[in-house]
Amino acid sequence: LSKFIPQLCSLIVTGTGALAMVGWLMEWRTLTSIWADYIPMAPNTAISFIILGISFYAFLTKRRLGLILSRFGAAVVFVLSLIRFAEFNTHIDFHVDHWFFNVPSGQLGHIPVGHMALPTAINFIFASITLFLAASLKRHWTVNILIRTLAIVTAFIGLAFCLAYIYDTPLLYGGTTIPMALNSAIVFSIIGLGLFVNNVGYEIAERKQAVKALIKTNDELEKRVQRRTMELAKTNEALQAKIIEHKNTEEALRKSAERFRSIVEWNFDAIHLLDTEGRFTYSSPSVERITGYKPSDIIGKHFNYFIAKTDIPKASQAFY
Repeated sequence: LSKFIPQLCSLIVTGTGALAMVGWLMEWRTLTSIWADYIPMAPNTAISFIILGISFYAFLTKRRLGLILSRFGAAVVFVLSLIRFAEFNTHIDFHVDHWFFNVPSGQLGHIPVGHMALPTAINFIFASITLFLAASLKRHWTVNILIRTLAIVTAFIGLAFCLAYIYDTPLLYGGTTIPMALNSAIVFSIIGLGLFVNNVGYEIAERKQAVKALIKTNDELEKRVQRRTMELAKTNEALQAKIIEHKNTEEALRKSAERFRSIVEWNFDAIHLLDTEGRFTYSSPSVERITGYKPSDIIGKHFNYFIAKTDIPKASQAFY
């Protein structure tokens, strides 16, 4: 519905403007106004509705060319309605109502026929700004609020004139001020509705996309966490295996050292261990029985200390 309703509204706006324009060209009053007693839609109003309707439909395509066309059309309608608005406020006649169509002179009572009404010009300004903002490439949340507000205002003004016609009390009739035509009021209500529904649909679609993106990001994050957890589990298993291996190695070394110590300490022969410099690092307990030296007297000393000076060169040659 968020796509169908705006499309239908754009077609109704374009079709109504086209019918009114055909009525002016063929001089069929029924097409320009719903009843003969009511003010007809001005040619400039019909042209503006055609441009606005086509621009709205082009915008709904969401294509780049469509967005450019919709902004251009909205700008054209804005300029036309702004000039007409300026004519009412400055009392300077720019003859904007004769730019595209030579309006035949005529009156409905004291009201001139074929000229865009002031409420119509104001509503065109609101509608064109709304469409131009909606066709912007980037939207801030404040722009969405402004679009929705202007769309409601456009629809409300059109609806107010429609209700006045329905209750047979048309607004601004009986004087010289040009009122908004009934078909114009209906079309403004429709285009305001279409712009509002489109904006709401756009925001809903954006939220859905944001939720999808959030879900996708969350899924990717969960997958990354799972992969990392598996990697950490494997790393932990490897570390545990290394720790067990290290403990087993330490235990084996401890048992080997105990066996070596038991063998050496209970051996009747003297057993010595020397470092690369020739100093004693270990002497078995049986050394004291054999040499009279305690192991503590030997450990840390160089082997030259226990050898006759004449034998030192031969012993050194044998050691190194």
